[in-house]
Amino acid sequence: MKVLFFSSYFYPHISGLTIYPYRIFKHLSKNHKITVLTFNNSLKIAHPELAEWKNLKLKIISLPFLFKISKGFYAPLAKFYFFKYCLKNDVIILNLPNGEGLFLALFAKLFHKKLISIFHCQVTLSHSLINQLINSFLKIIINIQLHLSDHIITNTQDYFENLHLSPTFGKKISYVFPPIQLEKVNSDELKQFLKVKGGKIWIGYLGRISSEKGIEYLIEAMRTIVAEIHLPIELIFAGQSLAIHEEKYFQLIKQQLIKSKIIYRFFNKLKDNQISAFYKSLDIFVLPSINTTESFGMAQVEAIISGTPVIATDLPGIRIPLNLSKMGIIVKPKNSSQIKSAILKILKNKQKYSNKQLINNAKQIFDVQKTFNFYDATLISTGAVATSLAQQSNDL
Repeated sequence: MKVLFFSSYFYPHISGLTIYPYRIFKHLSKNHKITVLTFNNSLKIAHPELAEWKNLKLKIISLPFLFKISKGFYAPLAKFYFFKYCLKNDVIILNLPNGEGLFLALFAKLFHKKLISIFHCQVTLSHSLINQLINSFLKIIINIQLHLSDHIITNTQDYFENLHLSPTFGKKISYVFPPIQLEKVNSDELKQFLKVKGGKIWIGYLGRISSEKGIEYLIEAMRTIVAEIHLPIELIFAGQSLAIHEEKYFQLIKQQLIKSKIIYRFFNKLKDNQISAFYKSLDIFVLPSINTTESFGMAQVEAIISGTPVIATDLPGIRIPLNLSKMGIIVKPKNSSQIKSAILKILKNKQKYSNKQLINNAKQIFDVQKTFNFYDATLISTGAVATSLAQQSNDL
């Protein structure tokens, strides 16, 4: 089957919004012809170490754009690419949220193509006037794309229902966990992390430094622990250090770290064979997200299946992995006091939150093959309908 996928950003740009579809289409490309339209294909050229690109059956096309608006793109010429490739493919898949894919959704309906939307989250931008205008406009466009979709796929019912979107969406929505894939722990990499760690306690975070992550509340919790209890404790960051248009927030975090006088360390971007070892070296992983831009938190599940207890906020979608796995503590958003209490509680009884039985159960719950099987079945059923529609159109 010929599948056209559009996403404003695509791997190797690192975020849950890009890693998710990359893993899905890497799997689907074994049996289907996948074409990816995106605005950031130049990143591929900047990462020659990604030899895996040469072996993928993904055709990746970089779309031209005039300039960026916040995290989006102003790309009037993109509609011509949408038109051209819509005609060439059987099924169209949109990666939401994005504002640029509206014309592709319209073309899909015009040419009777089956349209699937992978809905990750609802964006919540900072409270400046321009961001609020962008936010409102983006919500309208995404709602139109969802209405035009034949099938909507999202992570959890908990998250989607709490957005209070149109009740008509329920008739065409499916829920499946994101594809969680980790390489086996590399013993040499783990030894290196443990050597750096020494006898200290590591509280860790992996992901982008962006305002929706609520990292300032984690730092404040660490500050009070160090000031009051004097534990040999460090705050460890890893992953892509800075999200797009988050320079001010990154500077705020750096200033807070300096003022807090806590010991901290940045590992920045890790190689694939380092990530599992990183999680394994941590005593606790914390995901202190504060708004709807975070809908699940793939990193927390990676930590869970690595055997590391997690602290995450009580927000729709984000709370689901801990509710199911029982491998950590859920705290209120923007509450450094609860984060502090949760850290101390887990440190006193780690066995309660991480043991062989819990880890094995979590691996079964978040088995990536379940997600791959879901997408295989979805494309098979969607393809059958698309073929039937094409035959009816030819008969006419």
